[in-house]
Amino acid sequence: MDPKKVLQGLYTGLNIADAYLKTGQKASPEVGLSAFFDRRFSDVDAWKENIRSMVYCSREDYPSLNEREIVAFQSGPNRLKGYLYRAPISKGLIVYVHGMAGMADDLYAVGEDYFLRHGFDVFAIDLTASGASEGHGIPGLHQSALDVAAASSYIDSRVDLCGLPRYFFGHSWGGYGVAASLHFHPNVRAVVAVSAFDTPLKEMMAIPAGKLGISQAMPREGVEGPLRNRAGEYYDLSASESIAQSNIPVLLLHGERDTTVPLSLASLIDAADGPNVTKRYYPEKGHMDILYSNESVAYAKPVVEMSRELTTRYGRELSRIPKQERTRFASSFDKRMTSVANEEVFGLSTEFFAHH
Repeated sequence: MDPKKVLQGLYTGLNIADAYLKTGQKASPEVGLSAFFDRRFSDVDAWKENIRSMVYCSREDYPSLNEREIVAFQSGPNRLKGYLYRAPISKGLIVYVHGMAGMADDLYAVGEDYFLRHGFDVFAIDLTASGASEGHGIPGLHQSALDVAAASSYIDSRVDLCGLPRYFFGHSWGGYGVAASLHFHPNVRAVVAVSAFDTPLKEMMAIPAGKLGISQAMPREGVEGPLRNRAGEYYDLSASESIAQSNIPVLLLHGERDTTVPLSLASLIDAADGPNVTKRYYPEKGHMDILYSNESVAYAKPVVEMSRELTTRYGRELSRIPKQERTRFASSFDKRMTSVANEEVFGLSTEFFAHH
């Protein structure tokens, strides 16, 4: 392992170099953690300026998601937004949780539409510092577990919702959140976690290694102490331990080509075990494409390449791309074809929820 590349990877993973350039502060774990966590992870306006909003379907592209109830609930010091979609005849209520840099209304809407069309009410949430929720940062990655627990408590307070069979579904940071939230004993019948990591520290140490193609995670030394001081009691809350301490059925799904949550270094699916755990690996899938069908991923590949060419030429802001170029790009493909839900993931999840 090249030590220089390892250090470069760690600095990239924690945004230390970026923090140094912006603030002039000496590069350190504390500076890196602040740069990584003290920011907004997604916003509605930012999504509209992202060229991915032209490539993939989002909430406005699904007729099933036109009608919803927008609610607010408290998670720590922040008010979070939730979006309730009601099925004509409900099989239960799915709390649906996005990954980092995502939000309920962006490309994660593919799953909301799927579950709603298959007879489940959906309560999609924007995590702290994401989407339309409040927050200008988080103490650590454990925040998603706290937010899921807060969403479940909100459901408990609603007479029209608390009696419904309740299920959790999450991807990536949201996958960790739905599993780790079992530590707080929410009222839930079954959980599906897709592309989820086991603990915050494992994931933070694995991100640089995964991106560099290194088979060994970064060392914990030098980061664990500052993170504990910053994040407090739940700084390294373990999803696998939370699952083991519960009797809740959990389905874990993971792509073997995932470099964001590498299997052997950080994944929940490799860490969790027990009679209440079911696992499914997808050899050809990565971190995000696990949400879409193989045919959809293949169709989207040249479209994504075209989008990269546009951003290389004009910059990352969609408004900088000339209108005629945007129109030509949008008319060159069918957005519905880039966003076909992966039946092997969402269908299996639907069956798992229905079984429980």
